[in-house]
This record gives sequence, C-alpha cells and structure tokens, in this order.
Amino acid sequence: MAKEKEPLFDTEKAICFGEDPDIFMPEGKDWMKITRQAKTICSRCPLLETCLNYAIRNDEWGIWGGTTMKERIYLRKHPSRKAEFLKALVESGGQKTLVQLTDENTILKD
Repeated sequence: MAKEKEPLFDTEKAICFGEDPDIFMPEGKDWMKITRQAKTICSRCPLLETCLNYAIRNDEWGIWGGTTMKERIYLRKHPSRKAEFLKALVESGGQKTLVQLTDENTILKD
C-alpha cells in the first residue's frame, strides 16, 4: 500500500505560485539551465524550508524547496547539512545548485 501524502501547505504564499510549473520539473537537454531558474526562484521564497521539508517527507519529484530529488535524498541521509545547504542556496541566489554527493566534506559545488 502506498504511503498517503500529507495535505499540501498554503502554496499561494510561495514565490513560485503562478509560475510555469514546467520550470520545477526540468527535463531534456536544458535541464541544468531550467534547474538553476527554479532554484533562483526558490532562493527568494519565504516558504523555502517549509517546501523542502514537505518534499522530503512526501518523496516529491522535481524541484521543491530549492532542491532536486538527488539533493533531497542526500539531505534525508544527512539532515544536519540542511541548514548549511539552505543558507548557501539563499546567499547565492540559487546559483550554488548541486549537492556534491561524492565528498562528505563539501556540500556544494559551483
């Protein structure tokens, strides 16, 4: 039996409300460019952490809380790194985008 998702938080207060939803589901050859666009939007959102926590708890796809699915998998395994990641995401305006999954000492790469 599939895990039932919790109710979605009030997304009308999110910066992404009204944006093209395709930005948050990057695919194709431009996936990195689209991911950076989504993360730039997320980095300015007052619901950034709420959104990230929701996505982690509900195994969401796409960009949520300024993270990709791979980043959320990493943060689920290393929850103590979440505050560091969010701070760097906000400070960089969404430009420091990837969790470096292979190096435990460095969470971000340019």
